[in-house]
Amino acid sequence: MLDTLTQMSEMTFLIYFIGLTVVCVGIGKLIIQVSDSSVKNALPTPDQFDYLSIAALNGSSKSVFLVALFSLWQRGLLSITGKADSTRVQSTHTHSEYERPKAGLEETIYFSVQNSTKAKEVLALDVSKYLQPIYQGLEDSHLLQTAQQKLIPWLVMAITLLILDGAALAKIYLSLTNKQNFLLTIAALVIATVATFFFYNPTRRVTRLGQNYLTSLSEHYTPLAKEIKDKKTQSADHVYAVAVFGVSVLADVAVYNPFVRAFSPENSSETGGGCGGG
Repeated sequence: MLDTLTQMSEMTFLIYFIGLTVVCVGIGKLIIQVSDSSVKNALPTPDQFDYLSIAALNGSSKSVFLVALFSLWQRGLLSITGKADSTRVQSTHTHSEYERPKAGLEETIYFSVQNSTKAKEVLALDVSKYLQPIYQGLEDSHLLQTAQQKLIPWLVMAITLLILDGAALAKIYLSLTNKQNFLLTIAALVIATVATFFFYNPTRRVTRLGQNYLTSLSEHYTPLAKEIKDKKTQSADHVYAVAVFGVSVLADVAVYNPFVRAFSPENSSETGGGCGGG
């Protein structure tokens, strides 16, 4: 085996290595898909989850935080004043049953800004403990991977890279000891590693059922997103469009400009992201 690798030219090795990469990644991807049996469960209806759960499935913990903020602001429970870095947020007082903040995340945000607070400081609030029940509900509905299920893509990727790295490093070592070229082999190893991570995407928590559900939500709420752009008026349902499509769906809509200016991705990305994680 080692003699064969030693006598093999670098270009010939690269052809075999590319073929080995395709086969290993293809088999690994198939194993990951087969291990995800979530699609055996029924697809949830669009109205089965609230806007916070949809945002949690669709994005990061910061996405959930922004949707909660938008819901509070839209219902008149938060006021936004100022512009740019001077933008401030403060809770308002109401006695309406409908306009009370939801227990948990929204309630925590509401009471955290009793005094006027900078928008960036609001985004830095640590509310991770209120997000865990949301993520748990999505796991119980087979839309997000459990802790054990998340290990499978990492394990498959580790085995794949062990095979690919073993072959490439053996060739590099033999080329080095025999004073042969090996720079292209190094480049191929790096590309194969990046490609493996890209195709396996081990950091993604959404299951196949969850991905199908996100697709159905996108189709269901596309008319609502169009309505926001066309009518340019406020509606309680618009929070669902934000949960599915993000804050960008509110862009260029005058009535939502105060919120977009305060909490657009450009502004929120500058914060430390202290919202916790799933």
